[in-house]
Amino acid sequence: MTTAKRDLRGPGRPDVGKKVEVRLTDEQLGTVDHIARRRGRSLRDRAAVLRELVERGLGCPAPGRGRDLITEHLGAAVLTRTLVDDGAPYGIDVYGDGTNLWVVDHEDGNVLAHTDRPRFAALVQAFALLEFADRPGGTRLAAAGRAILDDLDAQERDLRHGNRDLLPPREPNAVRR
Repeated sequence: MTTAKRDLRGPGRPDVGKKVEVRLTDEQLGTVDHIARRRGRSLRDRAAVLRELVERGLGCPAPGRGRDLITEHLGAAVLTRTLVDDGAPYGIDVYGDGTNLWVVDHEDGNVLAHTDRPRFAALVQAFALLEFADRPGGTRLAAAGRAILDDLDAQERDLRHGNRDLLPPREPNAVRR
């Protein structure tokens, strides 16, 4: 009589590819954990979040030349959205992920600028809004662009603070022995 050996370990991890070790700073790991929590995942799903971010990052358009950037997949959120009215097909959106800012044409998803400098993002946003002056309802968008230029410091401050709020709070650095 032969007996089959039973594997008591269970099914284990899913086979998704080769194992790759990556070293992340505490700040980077905190950002990954923050993105996982925002997506309703547990910290055990770090690997899945990292795989998704890498996959999306590899397909990410080049800065300033992209189309249809899906910033939610990069952990980004809308900081400002300037449209003719709710549901209008055109306007300008500014996304942030805590470090980077994307100025995006709402109508076609073209990335007009990708930067880590809030002042530059505010300037691109203002001038992009001015370009709508000749379109129906565009006078309101152009007025919003002029308002940004009139108080550029305030828009820069709003983008900086809004973008910073997307990151999890920083832990004090541990003292090395």
